[in-house]
Amino acid sequence: MKKITALFLALIFICLSLFSCSGNGGGTLDVTDDGNDTTASEEQVPTIDGSQIAITTDNFSVDLSVVSFFFYEIYNADVSQYGSYMSLMGLDTTKPLKDQTYGDATWFDFYLDSALERIESILLFCEYANENGIELSEADRNEIDTSISQIASQAARENTTTDALISKYYGPIVNEQVFRKCFEITALSSKGYEHYINTLTYTEEEYEEYYSANKSIFDCVDVYKYAIGASIPEDATEDEANAILAAAKAEAESICSAESVEDFKARLGEHIKSLYTGENELSESAVEARVNSCLTEGVSVSELVGLGFAEDADFTVGSYIVKESNADSYQLVYITTEPARNSKLIADMRYILLTSDTYSTEAEAREKAEEIHGEYLAGTPGVESFSALVNEYSDETYNKDVGGLIEGLYEGGLSDAELSAWLFDRSRVQGDTAVVGISAGIMIVYFEAFTGQQWVQEVLYYLQGEDYKVKLEELKGTVVYTEIEDVISQFEA
Repeated sequence: MKKITALFLALIFICLSLFSCSGNGGGTLDVTDDGNDTTASEEQVPTIDGSQIAITTDNFSVDLSVVSFFFYEIYNADVSQYGSYMSLMGLDTTKPLKDQTYGDATWFDFYLDSALERIESILLFCEYANENGIELSEADRNEIDTSISQIASQAARENTTTDALISKYYGPIVNEQVFRKCFEITALSSKGYEHYINTLTYTEEEYEEYYSANKSIFDCVDVYKYAIGASIPEDATEDEANAILAAAKAEAESICSAESVEDFKARLGEHIKSLYTGENELSESAVEARVNSCLTEGVSVSELVGLGFAEDADFTVGSYIVKESNADSYQLVYITTEPARNSKLIADMRYILLTSDTYSTEAEAREKAEEIHGEYLAGTPGVESFSALVNEYSDETYNKDVGGLIEGLYEGGLSDAELSAWLFDRSRVQGDTAVVGISAGIMIVYFEAFTGQQWVQEVLYYLQGEDYKVKLEELKGTVVYTEIEDVISQFEA
């Protein structure tokens, strides 16, 4: 499967999702802007010169417009992710950031520091890429072109220019040229990061040692979570309100004092059933479905501590907490399995997707899928012949160049039950194929391999993360990184 690191993918996703809501080869890459934005409207003309060099390293430089881009990238991502909750964090998005305190500084200082920190890590790994002869490929540049063309299409739909749309989200000194350069350094940095990560290897003993030292992170349990509401009338006295709350808490405690998991489920079911009377009465299957919907699998012990369990709790089957979750309810959390590392599997597969966009009905798509599957089985089965059929028939385009390969699928992480049941069948061997239905259409699947257990991958991420921090500090000690304060101090938001 084509690999582009999460850093670059996240950048593209954030940028494109925002808009939808409304270099050279190797060697040095000069990331400066000529300041000639002739398309922005009069009120967007900057009062500062965005083309002034703000940060330099041994072989790279970025100007103030790049600082603006990453400032707003981080700010926009926070607003997009947290929305109205930003006010709970003390930020009013309608007011100037410099007028709002954040700790001992302001929200402007927070986002500027965050942008400078992000730029530093990006440029340091650009230097790493340069040192190791890593360059942007034609495919990388084509992907950037595609992303920018999508933004241009969005601008056209909004009857504006690409520069104006970009400036709207990233500040008046950011235009398409700056946008492209930010994508380029991010992509190059990502390739450097990926190269470094791929040099790291760990032994089985190192995996086990790290797991043993951090069991609270990696050990998981399955839990039921449910909130018992307390309907307090507006005219209730304080004593009456306290009595209603006490009754809700007592009900939660009663459910959790069950003698077994099955008894707990029965008690929870009876409570849920009591909420629906008369014509709203639930069937037994509906009650069971609601009980099952309260189950959350794979909750780490550290998450349970965050939910309210004591750090030294037993975390055994039947352990629970009942806590006030807001002014009028109590939440129960009930453990149903013993703590254990996540032994679920990770798998790779190939596929041919037939969608409703191409076929008028599901039956028609399935009939065609069976025909293609028969053609595959009648030939010389294998990756080569399956990949050829992917190129000929699949409605999925992004991974055709790798024969429809998709890697790193987590057991329990697929929403399509039929596909998940087939893919993670323990008897599965390389080369197995089938036709399955999914929400997006009909899929012909080819089993590639089981690549390990999820706990191993989780430990790997932590090990790589710690080594990345070490490498970043090493680069800070070997690369001359300079922030030009006189220029940066001109930035306004």
